[in-house]
This record gives sequence, C-alpha cells and structure tokens, in this order.
Amino acid sequence: MPPDVRRAYLDALRIVRDSDPDVAFDGSRAVIDIRQASVAFNRRPIEGPSPSNEPPSERVDTGELDPAQRTVGVLLAFVAGFTVIFAVGLMVTIGGGREHLAGRLSVAVAALIVLGWLDTQATRLARRRQPVLAPDSAGYRRFAVWSSLGLLLTAALLLGLAWFLP
Repeated sequence: MPPDVRRAYLDALRIVRDSDPDVAFDGSRAVIDIRQASVAFNRRPIEGPSPSNEPPSERVDTGELDPAQRTVGVLLAFVAGFTVIFAVGLMVTIGGGREHLAGRLSVAVAALIVLGWLDTQATRLARRRQPVLAPDSAGYRRFAVWSSLGLLLTAALLLGLAWFLP
C-alpha cells in the first residue's frame, strides 16, 4: 500500500475508533464487536445469541393479529364456509343414485382442493409473525391441530355425502 493511502486508511480507522466504542483495534486491523440480539429476514425476526451468550428468550405469542391479518382470516373462513355450502348444494342438485356418483365425487374433490388451498393460506397467515428459528408457539400448534381436524372432518362429510347421497 502506498504511504499516502496507508496514512489515509489509518486516519480513517482512528476516526472510527474514536467515534464508535464497539470498534477495537488489533494492530492495524479493526475488530467490530456486534451486540445485536436479533436479525430480520423477510420481515421475520431470526433470534440470535444475546451479548451474554445466553440462549435467546422465547418470544411471547399473544395470539393477536393486526386488523389486516384479522380481515384476511375472516375472509378465508368465509370463503371456506361458502365452498362447503356450495359443494353440498351442487351435489344435491346433481342428484342421487349411482349414475351420478362420478359427478358428486368430482364436486367433493374439487371442494377439498379449494379447502386445502385456503388452509395453506391460513397457515401462512398464522406463521407470518413467528420468528424463523423459534420453536412453534402454543397458539400456532393449537391452530395446526384444529385446522387439520377441520379439514379431515370436512373431507369425511363431503366424500360421505357424495358416496351415500340417495
């Protein structure tokens, strides 16, 4: 390094050292001590070690959604309910008997595909505020159980209705 460039470099390091207490020097190298407790990735916090090297504290999940998320959740629930009611009405309209079984099963399967997509969107909404590396919260685990149970019971209802409609 030319002497004039080296002098400018050392002056810059001296200015940084004097202005920032987190910068230490090892010879002519600057060592930066970062004490940030967390980093965000795609607007989701990634918890990291704290300055005392203790494990990160578990984030308290209040279960509260902001108004936009609550509105999207209500909209997803409305569309899911409408899908089930529409599928049942369509199967009743198609008619009973074995000659219409294929049509009723097609409606039931199509409704289950739509409900599966809606469940995926609801799961994304529930996971949005959770830190990336944090364990699943109790609220999210409860949501996952009820969501899976609801989808399973709806599948049994729609397929049973399609199969046994007189």
